[in-house]
Amino acid sequence: MAEARPLLAELHDQALVALDAYFQAFSATRMDADELAAIQSLVAAAGWKFAVSFNDSRVLTLAVVVPAAFPFAPPRLFVLDGPGLLQWPHLEENGLLCVYPSQTSFSTERPVAVVHALLQEGVAMIEQNLAGNIAADFRAEFVSYWNRSVETAPRVLSLVEARGDSRAVYIWKGQKDHVVADSEAALRRWLDHRFGSSAKAAKYDITMALLLWLPAVPLPADFPKNGADIRRLVAGDAAALELLGKAIVDESIDEVLLGVKTATGTGFGSVKLMMPPKQDGVGRKHDPINRGFRPGRLPLKFALQRGLAPASKVWRYLVQRVDHEWIHGRDHDARQTVLKGKRIVIVGNGSLGSTLAELAGKAGIGNLHLIDGEVVEWENIGRHVLGAQSVGTFKSVQLAGYLRANLPHLQAVEASPEVAEAIDVERLRDADLIVATSGVWQVDSLLNHLQQSQGLPPVLYGWLEPNAAAAHAVYIPGQGGCLRCGMTDTGTPHLAVTRWPDDGLVAVPACGGAFTPYGPAELAWAHALLSGETIRCLLDPPGKPHHKIWVGQTANWAAQGGEVDPRWLDVMGDPGAGGMIRDRDWPAAADCPVCRKLAKAA
Repeated sequence: MAEARPLLAELHDQALVALDAYFQAFSATRMDADELAAIQSLVAAAGWKFAVSFNDSRVLTLAVVVPAAFPFAPPRLFVLDGPGLLQWPHLEENGLLCVYPSQTSFSTERPVAVVHALLQEGVAMIEQNLAGNIAADFRAEFVSYWNRSVETAPRVLSLVEARGDSRAVYIWKGQKDHVVADSEAALRRWLDHRFGSSAKAAKYDITMALLLWLPAVPLPADFPKNGADIRRLVAGDAAALELLGKAIVDESIDEVLLGVKTATGTGFGSVKLMMPPKQDGVGRKHDPINRGFRPGRLPLKFALQRGLAPASKVWRYLVQRVDHEWIHGRDHDARQTVLKGKRIVIVGNGSLGSTLAELAGKAGIGNLHLIDGEVVEWENIGRHVLGAQSVGTFKSVQLAGYLRANLPHLQAVEASPEVAEAIDVERLRDADLIVATSGVWQVDSLLNHLQQSQGLPPVLYGWLEPNAAAAHAVYIPGQGGCLRCGMTDTGTPHLAVTRWPDDGLVAVPACGGAFTPYGPAELAWAHALLSGETIRCLLDPPGKPHHKIWVGQTANWAAQGGEVDPRWLDVMGDPGAGGMIRDRDWPAAADCPVCRKLAKAA
């Protein structure tokens, strides 16, 4: 018995048959293998080409090409005899017309309707291009078209602030990447974070570059090809022209970043200036810039004319933004103005604290200090950010290095591999928030005593119930709250969601070895709770002590032997199926021994 053809192959063939019938109305012909290869579409499985008359009486040859995965991958529209690159917006090198954004959803069940819609939209787009209505799209998508115009490496990584003024900036030129920043300190910090120790960073050769802010978004036809084009782009900007003139006279700068505000955000390009040679055609030395003038006396007008002449070529470079505001929200997250200047200290960098540190950095909190004296063990790596390569190293030190390398734009990621019970109080004083995630009562109790007696910043305490059945986040402001008010003297919360036989502990064949089994999936809910509360407490802190609880799905922890704690039923009610967040004010207990002791001392 013959094997049935794979379903996807059958659906593909059925779609092609339907398209063959559809394209009969266009007098289209199937493209052969050579024609498909000519448009350099690596995924082309079939194509149809046909002529289309447009409103200006022009006739163009279009082609619809589908990949082997069609109808589960989109069809493409090509203009086989269109203009060259950067003559029309949305038209790529091989004639591909980008009609829809790459993330567009389309029907996988109506292939003919999908192709019909593609043609309608594509023909309308071509009509606009033929009518000359191209400037708005070119300007709105400046970065895409600039990047398509670049002629050579390297890539420029930009840390500069998109604030709209022309200025001198700092640059490091690596073999593959150039990195620019507003200050030498910011640039060295990024290089140190990204590539290694400060000792190595000290050896980086950092020089100067220019950032020129353009008054208008240039069209591709105006992208600079020579020095005179650079002058034209900033004509009328006295500050930009003066910066250029000084750089030419001093021969100190040969790379210029171009910034511009578009309708959809800030974009950057970069050019390398090719200064006139210092030798004439027969090898004699000469000074084409300063000739006829004493050193330092060359007027600005002549400096610009001689250094940025039509004969002086420029090379265009691709720019990628790696600054804080772009990475965190692409200039559209207003919270970053506050978050990038905040500093948090995370005490405890285990399964809860390590991911919290990573999430805090990725959320844009600019300064992190990690405190943990434990080392990574093999049994940790199943639910820790760090993996096998970090086994045997200090959690805090290795995690800080990991975050610096992967989020090099952060202002600071520090580590203190010290036993949390012997924490140096001075490390805590200038924090905006202390987050305690050690899960060790002695540590939390110490922080609570220090906060009450020495006026430490606000503390956010986070812990898990056995099997990660529930997670807790308790915020204690700098004044007017006490963690001990809601805990026993051994750190058992007065209010828990669940209770367990043997406190949920599972023994292992080691001296004093016991743990609560849970994996990263259960832990993710706790990470979400605590990271969300960290952000909230930095941006809009509660005015009084507050307690937020994630209740895991009841069926999961009940199957592992947990049951609802009776006090939870009395205070908060039946959790039902779980999968919810509850919150309440953190209690103030009249009989709290910590509070009584402090009151007596006062």
